[in-house]
Amino acid sequence: MPMSHFMRTALLVTLAFAGTAAHAQTPAEFSALFRKYVEVVNAGDVAGLRALISDDVERSDYRACTPALSNKDCLLLYIETTVINQHGKIEETESFGIDGDTLYGGLVLRSDTVRAAGSQRAYGIDKIKVKDGKIAGLKFLPNLQDPQTRKFFDHIRATGTPSSQPYVNE
Repeated sequence: MPMSHFMRTALLVTLAFAGTAAHAQTPAEFSALFRKYVEVVNAGDVAGLRALISDDVERSDYRACTPALSNKDCLLLYIETTVINQHGKIEETESFGIDGDTLYGGLVLRSDTVRAAGSQRAYGIDKIKVKDGKIAGLKFLPNLQDPQTRKFFDHIRATGTPSSQPYVNE
């Protein structure tokens, strides 16, 4: 029995969209994105970082962001201010996990701000939502059980300026 014009059209449309639909990220793709993120941040490569961030990224809760900033520019400001402009480096730890569209990557942060607080480093996890292979959301989750990390965050809370309060939610 020959296929009707409607069925042929429906099949072609379905196949066309199937080829362009977003695919689920594999663990290797999540890991590669995280490694690339660490690499561009440590290189101070703002253009490379911008390319890794989705245009429809979730809004960061970083206090220095003004309503005039786009979500993407807010996240860039957060990372530039808290890591790149603070002569900072982030190092991957052995901690890495995936839950649906979100990766959890363990980090060690070392920066001028951390050192100014009297700490050598701060431990935490970057919770990164991923969409179409790009960063669609990012939040740093500090390990406040670690004494140096806790000291750093106590210092941040005490200083009261947006540029020195990178991760504090009230």
